[in-house]
Amino acid sequence: MKPRFRVRYRVRSDEADPLGRLQVPTLCRLLQEAATAHAAELGVAVDALIGRGVAWVLSRLDLDVKRWPRGEDEIDPRCRETSNGSFSTRER
Repeated sequence: MKPRFRVRYRVRSDEADPLGRLQVPTLCRLLQEAATAHAAELGVAVDALIGRGVAWVLSRLDLDVKRWPRGEDEIDPRCRETSNGSFSTRER
């Protein structure tokens, strides 16, 4: 099993809904940022691949939320890349 890439992020109050929970679009944006950082660490960031005429696209998110984050919580989005031919997935 490949090691997981981890980042930490503190949920800002302006990213929470009226009930204090992290908004879904914000969580998806944070996961995309984590995937981008992970790709850079692996040497497959878009700017590194563009010269070869290839790129990657995040086309699906699979969320496993134990407890929905609230304002001021620290979250730890994780991902692990796996591949199958031309397709790869990032497991969180």
